Amino acid sequence: MHGRWRGDYALTLTDVPAFRAAKLPWLDRTRIRSMVTLPRLTGALRMETTVDAQREAAKRQVLHTTRIASWGATLFRSEEVLQLQDDGRTATLTGRHWMLPAPWRAHAWDEARVDVSEDAQGATYSLQWLGVPMRQETRVTPEGLAVSQRTAWSLGKVLLRRVGA
Repeated sequence: MHGRWRGDYALTLTDVPAFRAAKLPWLDRTRIRSMVTLPRLTGALRMETTVDAQREAAKRQVLHTTRIASWGATLFRSEEVLQLQDDGRTATLTGRHWMLPAPWRAHAWDEARVDVSEDAQGATYSLQWLGVPMRQETRVTPEGLAVSQRTAWSLGKVLLRRVGA
């Protein structure tokens, strides 16, 4: 999985009443709405991600970055460290993320759990996004890496294709 990846990201609201009822700050609610509606005006959002499994391999760490942009403007970016456990099937994820309109203000991820599938072709992440539980599933496919991110009221999807080492 080491390398640079890219794909078109789509975020949809799957349960609008649940989204309205969610205890989200006004700014976070606006951020989510912009990521849902902006593609109708400007075209697909672009997700770019890097996976560096070599630099900190001796520490059993994988360094990961993500950027979601529209027309070159960054809407979301993150930096994470995945700490692989001795069992080879689980990891913890720590890091931070930034979102418009305050790209200078970092938000720490709550520590997340990662479970790697038995065939090592996918993983399930249990984490908090904007204070909301999110389940992210990744799976290697013939076309690339399929990623889905689900909350009680949203679904994000992207098919990432390798674009570099």
